Amino acid sequence: MAWRTTADPERFNEAVDWFANRVPVAFWQSVLGPATARRAFTVAGVVELDVVTAIWALLTETIANGDGLDVFKRRARDEIARWRASGDLLETVYRTNVQTAYNRGRWHQMGRPEVVRHRPYWLYDAVMDLRTTRDICRPLNGTIRQHSSTFWQTHHPPLHHRCRS
Repeated sequence: MAWRTTADPERFNEAVDWFANRVPVAFWQSVLGPATARRAFTVAGVVELDVVTAIWALLTETIANGDGLDVFKRRARDEIARWRASGDLLETVYRTNVQTAYNRGRWHQMGRPEVVRHRPYWLYDAVMDLRTTRDICRPLNGTIRQHSSTFWQTHHPPLHHRCRS
């Protein structure tokens, strides 16, 4: 079996590709159909399309470079000075979007026929600590289902903001 790899172990191509294919949309335009909404990139409370686009571009570069939260915060404050976001909001935007991109990239990798052949069952794995949501992730932790189960259509992480599953 041939595994597809990248010359750069720091770059998660599937995650980068998934996120780069999102389309920045201003908050007021976010009343979209389900198919369009799945590709839309919005930032809660941000109505200026140029700011949403700048945040999307910054996150795309952040994911491609494997940059951490501190680098993202610094660059966001430098590049989008008029977006007066708190540190908590920047952290939520970073964590939600990076985790989503990584999970979508992992989903793509796990769905490859050569991987499914060797790993036909998937595990829902939540971080079990005091920050784990009691009503969402905690009850799902340890759930194992076949990759083709309809369960995964509605239970693939992240399931909420700041989800760490």
